[in-house]
Amino acid sequence: MQLRGPYWEGLIRCAWDSGLRRKDLHRLTRADCKPDFQWTQHKTRKLVRVRLRPSTLDSIARLDRPDGAFLWPLWGVGPSWDQAWWKLVEAAGVPYGAFKTLRKSAGTASEKIQPGSGQYLLGNTRREFERHYVDPMQIECPQPPELDG
Repeated sequence: MQLRGPYWEGLIRCAWDSGLRRKDLHRLTRADCKPDFQWTQHKTRKLVRVRLRPSTLDSIARLDRPDGAFLWPLWGVGPSWDQAWWKLVEAAGVPYGAFKTLRKSAGTASEKIQPGSGQYLLGNTRREFERHYVDPMQIECPQPPELDG
């Protein structure tokens, strides 16, 4: 039986830290996830550097998956995964958004911390990053105090 709480916690943390697309996240195994590793993106075939925070690695360890198994396998068919995602978004009370919103937010946050870094996190060209991912309103506004973890 799939424990959904640890599944979602680890998946969301890894999506934020890595900026990987959902399809890439579903392809990761426990053996792949180290504090610092390289990953070839499925869509673009670009190699990106992934760094995971200790709290993300802890959430992955709680999944208790064998080394060769996918960390976040899809269950059922695609629509069932999507339905679970939308229920989670609604229950969390966060703005309604697709899973790819995490990718966009991660790129924007990276850009805010170090200008010019967002495209490297996401594995895009600068032009693509500026057209589709960066949120200029977030770059220009004051940021909240650093969160723990």
